[in-house]
Amino acid sequence: EGFTRELPVNASVLSGAMRRKFPSWKITETPFARFSDMLREAARQGLVKVDKDKNDVLVSWVKYKYVVLPPRSRSRGCERRVDDRGRRRRGDRDDRRPRSVSRRHG
Repeated sequence: EGFTRELPVNASVLSGAMRRKFPSWKITETPFARFSDMLREAARQGLVKVDKDKNDVLVSWVKYKYVVLPPRSRSRGCERRVDDRGRRRRGDRDDRRPRSVSRRHG
């Protein structure tokens, strides 16, 4: 196993990877209120380095050796546009499901 991109990695990307790899794992079953709290404790113990960028928590260094996995192949037409931290770029709506139209009842 490894990271799907080079560091820095957004904490939400790591949290999602944890949920996929260990479906029964829940942050609420740990002593931490949020995943970022757990990362900050890991940083305090020297396991990772955590940085902040605006409202994002980023992991910029890890103590142990890791590999960057090659990109997974996607079906044609399912290419997602993401920024350098792996998040969907704003304004890229062409690959999302159509929005449902809400109607007011009254």
